[in-house]
Amino acid sequence: MQPAPIPGIGQSAGFSFQIEQRNTTDDVQAFEKVVRKFVVEANKNPAISRAVSYYSAHTPSYNLTVDREKCKKMGISVSDVFTTIQSYMGSSYVNDFTLYNRTYHVVIQADTIFRRLVTDMDKYYVRNQAGEMLPLSSLITYQPIEAAPVIPHFNIFRSAEVDGGSGPGYSSGQAIDALKEIAAKVLPRGYGYEFSGLSYEEIVAGSQTIYIFLFIAHICFSFPRSIV
Repeated sequence: MQPAPIPGIGQSAGFSFQIEQRNTTDDVQAFEKVVRKFVVEANKNPAISRAVSYYSAHTPSYNLTVDREKCKKMGISVSDVFTTIQSYMGSSYVNDFTLYNRTYHVVIQADTIFRRLVTDMDKYYVRNQAGEMLPLSSLITYQPIEAAPVIPHFNIFRSAEVDGGSGPGYSSGQAIDALKEIAAKVLPRGYGYEFSGLSYEEIVAGSQTIYIFLFIAHICFSFPRSIV
């Protein structure tokens, strides 16, 4: 897609359409189906060209569950379990120290070979109230799932951006009107939409056009014409 003619107002030329999940409890997979259905219907409309959305909810991931009841029985704080997972699989900042006029950050983290796979967490240990080190595998379970790698939001609502352009022989205004008609027909109850980027600026500028013409007309009639 062509880049935006005005840098800083959108990522590409054409329209930017935000599908928002407002008053609904649909999960990310159900939201993806709504987005895909909208894109398919948009591409069927001659006023719209190359409608596409990069929202996806089929990225392999893991759902990890901490057995809180078992943690309570074994005298382990749930926060210590999450801190252990974060420190080994991710990282945890400790402090700074200065040596030879240089400041160093102290960060704890498991070595690369011990945090490549989710099964590496079976090798981690957490301390209970009695000072005993217990294996983390006895407190957690995990299973593979499909999820969205990134869940964007627009005006606090979960959203998915649909980009595209106007079809041959159609103006950008006609493409915007076509998107509104498709949204009214396709989007289920609880969903909404907004325009962003250049599309939003075009809509705002269109509503101000009448005031510009009135202002010009006022100037023309306020000053008498000069007779040559």
